Amino acid sequence: MATPSVRTVPVAAVVPARDSASVWRAVSAIQAGTLTPAEIVVVDDGSRQPVDAIESATILRTGGIGRAGARNLGARSTTAPLLWFVDSDVVVEPDTLSLLHIELAKGMDGVMGVYSESRRSGYEEFRLTHQRFHVAAHQEPRHVSAACLLVRRTCFDRIGGFPHLPAMEDVAFGLAGTKLGYRWRSVLAATVEHLPRPGAFALLRRDHRERGGSAVELLAGHGPVLEHAAAPRELVAAAASLVALACPFLPRRLGGRAPIRLVALAAWFAADWPWLGYAVRRKGWRFAVRSVFWLVLFRTAVASGAVRAGLRRLRRST
Repeated sequence: MATPSVRTVPVAAVVPARDSASVWRAVSAIQAGTLTPAEIVVVDDGSRQPVDAIESATILRTGGIGRAGARNLGARSTTAPLLWFVDSDVVVEPDTLSLLHIELAKGMDGVMGVYSESRRSGYEEFRLTHQRFHVAAHQEPRHVSAACLLVRRTCFDRIGGFPHLPAMEDVAFGLAGTKLGYRWRSVLAATVEHLPRPGAFALLRRDHRERGGSAVELLAGHGPVLEHAAAPRELVAAAASLVALACPFLPRRLGGRAPIRLVALAAWFAADWPWLGYAVRRKGWRFAVRSVFWLVLFRTAVASGAVRAGLRRLRRST
């Protein structure tokens, strides 16, 4: 079988990395594509073990300026008219850049690859499947994911780069671009592999500390926006699930706990029905049942983190 031809395109790939054991694999996958970027920059953002030299890639080193700052630094050190942001724990397919390049040429301002539903278990399996559910339902969202994002440099410069947030800086970037009239699209065919991460407890802890805090900043700057979609259904599901779970702890003197819980459970089930149907079709009913548990933990982690960050913000302002 003939080997597919490789063509270099005017794209600058930017890979932020901090204490990443997979950065070499991420860069190797970029270099192995049927389209290869004219520039590849790895930004070593204060790793305890510095990133070693990688052939045909430029290494920039910082003392630790955060993921947003690392992306911005890498982008501004390049000259190509298109910027391709790829996380260091993401492995692209040989045709990922080609598929993104084709979609961008159709008039979009930024296009994104989508995580494949690789064999995972537990909380990580839930998170990957839940994200793909939202992507399939909102292929032209108001926000972006910078895990694998091809964007025009003119858009990046006008937005002013990624804001400095502990997490969801790409969501804020996309929302700022949407306000300026830019259009984003997720390309379902452009799949990428998200390499395994720490266990469920570590991920939930990060969701609480980073995503919860960033949710407060997003609320202040852009109004109520969820990570995956600004859907009223998601807000209803989150609120209803928390009310249903809190009902047993309400004071008895309030009365009417059973009707409140029944209404909350009904609203929760109705709001989450699209997700449950998707989960059953993709993974089976056992996964769908388990996902309810993970969904509650995810929402609780983010919501409690947002409350914690909101109280801190309130104390600073008084």
